[in-house]
Amino acid sequence: MDKIAIIGLGLIGGSFAKALRQRFPKSYILGIDLDAGTCRQALEQGVIDSTDIAELPGMRGCMLCLYPQTTVDFCRVNADLFVPGQIVMDACGVKRRIVETLEPFFARRGVAYIGCHPMAGREVSGYANALPDLFMGHSFLIARTAHTTESTADFAAEFAVRSGFSRVVFTTPEEHDRVIALTSQLAHIVSSAYIKSPTAQKQDGFTGGSFQDMTRVARMNDNMWPELFLSNREYLLTELRGLIAELQRYEDALTAADAEELRCLMQEGTARRLEIGT
Repeated sequence: MDKIAIIGLGLIGGSFAKALRQRFPKSYILGIDLDAGTCRQALEQGVIDSTDIAELPGMRGCMLCLYPQTTVDFCRVNADLFVPGQIVMDACGVKRRIVETLEPFFARRGVAYIGCHPMAGREVSGYANALPDLFMGHSFLIARTAHTTESTADFAAEFAVRSGFSRVVFTTPEEHDRVIALTSQLAHIVSSAYIKSPTAQKQDGFTGGSFQDMTRVARMNDNMWPELFLSNREYLLTELRGLIAELQRYEDALTAADAEELRCLMQEGTARRLEIGT
């Protein structure tokens, strides 16, 4: 793993590069990004060793940190630069569509591929906001399929540990998308909808932890998230409709001034929170 390519040096890709450089300073990191300024900055800081895409065939592994469709497009355009024996990973927030496309694409070329998802991020984007410790204390999801070899999965897991993740979780593309619809995508939608209340304009001095927790992820990358939402549309709609149904129960209880029903609804929520733990 001494030679690794990171494609896309935004928040996630930049954090991978900075983490590896800090933790394994002798690693050779090839960094590719469309923004020339980002590439220049990463080189000047010594975070990456090269931006020459012609070096891609010499890399042991490659982590793709691009939007879903851009990930697929990059692989197709640069197909000849991926060589047998390499291991390619991606960090996209959806997995079924990407894996279904890239797994056979790379298999025909003798290249190992595995879908991944770093469960870490910030409300801000771009290389300037990338942090070497962004992944510490977080989980790294690896979406295996029936075609994934143990050596490929082990490589991805080692890459995660080297990058600072405290936990590696193995899943499948299907399970990943089903669960992530709730734990990430729905949370962003709720936060975005919540902050649109006119009352939010008058919140100064009235807020505590609840407001901060609810609104932290309302600041979203509006180029990336619509693609993620639509790529996981079925599962996300299921979760959204379920939430709307639960909110309706609260509205009905409030309309009826039914204190006992409100108490029951809150007890249900408390019990479920205790049930799932951290």
